Amino acid sequence: MQEGSQSKKKAVTLKPSFIINDLSSDLLLDFLRIWDKIGQVVLHGFRPNAKTVKSPVVLQRLIHEIERNTPAMEALFNLWHQQNKELADYISSLSVSKLKADLPSIAADFGAEKVKLILSLDKRVSVRKLALLLENSSVTTESAETSTSKQKPSKEPAAPAADTELVNRLKRQISHLEEKNANLQNELASLKAQIESSKNADNKLRNELSAARKEIAELRKNIESLTRRAERAEKRRDDLENEKAELLHENRLLKKAKPSVKTTEEIPMPRKQEDVWPVALVSLLKKKRYDEVILFCEEMAAASPENPDPRLRDYGVKAARALGDIQRVLDYCRWLSKYYIDENRLEKAAYYCCLALAENHEFIPAREDLKFILQNINLDNPYHVSELRHLFVRLRNQTEAYAVIQRLLKDAGRDYQKALEIQTPGFTMNKAIAIDVGGKSRQITIQKIIDCINCNKEREVALIRQGVASMRKARPDLWTQVRETLEGFDPSYESILCSETTPVVVDGSNVAYMLQNQAGRPRLRCINMVRRALREMRFWPIIVIADSALVHQIVPATEFSKLVDAGEVLLADPGTDADELLLKTAAERNCPLVTNDQMLDWDPQGTVPKIRFNVYDDRAVIFVKR
Repeated sequence: MQEGSQSKKKAVTLKPSFIINDLSSDLLLDFLRIWDKIGQVVLHGFRPNAKTVKSPVVLQRLIHEIERNTPAMEALFNLWHQQNKELADYISSLSVSKLKADLPSIAADFGAEKVKLILSLDKRVSVRKLALLLENSSVTTESAETSTSKQKPSKEPAAPAADTELVNRLKRQISHLEEKNANLQNELASLKAQIESSKNADNKLRNELSAARKEIAELRKNIESLTRRAERAEKRRDDLENEKAELLHENRLLKKAKPSVKTTEEIPMPRKQEDVWPVALVSLLKKKRYDEVILFCEEMAAASPENPDPRLRDYGVKAARALGDIQRVLDYCRWLSKYYIDENRLEKAAYYCCLALAENHEFIPAREDLKFILQNINLDNPYHVSELRHLFVRLRNQTEAYAVIQRLLKDAGRDYQKALEIQTPGFTMNKAIAIDVGGKSRQITIQKIIDCINCNKEREVALIRQGVASMRKARPDLWTQVRETLEGFDPSYESILCSETTPVVVDGSNVAYMLQNQAGRPRLRCINMVRRALREMRFWPIIVIADSALVHQIVPATEFSKLVDAGEVLLADPGTDADELLLKTAAERNCPLVTNDQMLDWDPQGTVPKIRFNVYDDRAVIFVKR
């Protein structure tokens, strides 16, 4: 009895070797880093990593050091307990009876040593006794196996043998499941490798497909570019053939129309020939053959002095101005002003007087003729007044010629000065004026109005139109000043404020190349003249779209860049064709497109209406019926 009581009080002994071997490499490495003195002894001659910690030499050293250091043993045991916390929580959740019944299977699944240690740490006394029971049962099992068959059979049933068979069966099942689990893990790893290989192959195919698409797109662009080049070459060849035919036709016309020196007193040309020579002169002016134009005009004028045709001198003025022959320009303008004064076409005569003053402000005959015109002009005729004012507007940049006009107006009288004055004193482009928009007063300058029109700010222009409409009714004097200031800058802006307008899209690159400089580069002047002509015909907003490369080709490039920065001109994305953007914008706004290009690549059916145009040295002509 005494010996049995002592065995019940006996505690489960801790085995450092079991705890150390059961701990993971990472936890052991962390323990040695915390207990650095033990770590220095144990890892002497080894690198501190997870692999060396489990080497036999290191484990032997660690067991030796732990057995001599009780605090370290307790710390190691706590670390082991944290590692097996799930098993401890599972055992603590079971009742004592359930735990006692399942103890053999639990010991078989997790190991008897591990279960004994967990049971010895349980708070319940009966559970701690089970740990002693588990330890004693292992000893009893070993002694029972070595007993001889001569011993007497026990009266108790053979429960341990049944339990052993159950444990063995469970172990075999666990082993089978572990083997199956290992096979499944291998299959899973193989499937993951196949999936990764498939992803890599898919990415490779995607990259190859993307590269192929880019190559196809590039080839399509090259084909389109080559097609357009071929079309341009074909068109150029046709133009050259047409030009050749025109030159031959012009030579025939000139031979028929040009008189010889010996026939100056012959009868003037028939009417049919007179209707033919202007076409030939226009063609010569386009080809910049100015000397031939002047020679032809002088010989034609000498051939019919009794029946003068003013068109001859008019063509002569254009050719002489192009050549810089100022004296010939003055002589032609003097003749034309006298001719139109005699015909009582004073506004036409004033045009040539102003033209002569622009070339030479000291030209006395032009001053005298203009003074005569001002004395005889009818101020009650709004057409005459408007024509004269527009002529004077063109001389604003010619300071000396404009000063002559101001003196002539002053000498003509106060009524003439008031009716024909371009701009009242002190009313400038930057002067702020008040307009009424929706019952609210708003300050705006003339320059701001022009900028809003140029940048196609439709919402702002709509508000300005409302203010202008109320201004014309409430303050007609202020509106007169605004209108005259706009006319002094550019009369085309007035029509945008006072009339209904139609939107239009402009092919900027096609327009710019209509007139090229001597180096063959496009000119910004063409775009500005087309925009002005469109404003005069009440087209607005005017959406100008050009190729991105035009900014590097056009002259002057600096001024063109300013228009792009301000939003007056839009550029297509680099590497794209502006024709697609032009047609798309025109279709979205349901408006025509100003271009001389057929754009068969993008619009073979001609669904977008196109407006043709032409650009001359001093004006642009839009071929549209309004």
